[in-house]
Amino acid sequence: MKQKKKTKQIHIRLTEEQDKLLRSKALNYTSLTDFLIDAALAFNEKKGRRGIDTMIEFSTYYEEYRTDISRIGNNINQIAHTLHIMKKNNKVIDSSCFIEEVQKAKETLENLLVEHKKLARKTKRLD
Repeated sequence: MKQKKKTKQIHIRLTEEQDKLLRSKALNYTSLTDFLIDAALAFNEKKGRRGIDTMIEFSTYYEEYRTDISRIGNNINQIAHTLHIMKKNNKVIDSSCFIEEVQKAKETLENLLVEHKKLARKTKRLD
């Protein structure tokens, strides 16, 4: 079957890095044009948009919980350090002072797990 003549042109602006990236990805193609056409034809708009939305959601989720996770880690380290010192000095350990912090950490981690499962389901649907 005879291939149709390509008569249309598209002009785009790229950064130096974008140009290098496109050209390096196109090395296995006969031309940059063939690579771009193949990429456009292979692109699934529905999955692509959902993928971008999921990445944005994950980024927001990560930023929201990063501080909480760091705080939990610090609190656990402080609790462990305090308990170690108390044990070393043969002091009676009253765990009630730690229960509130552990409960907060547990609630945060449970919320984190719920959000993580939601994102994992969305990610699986992209396959």
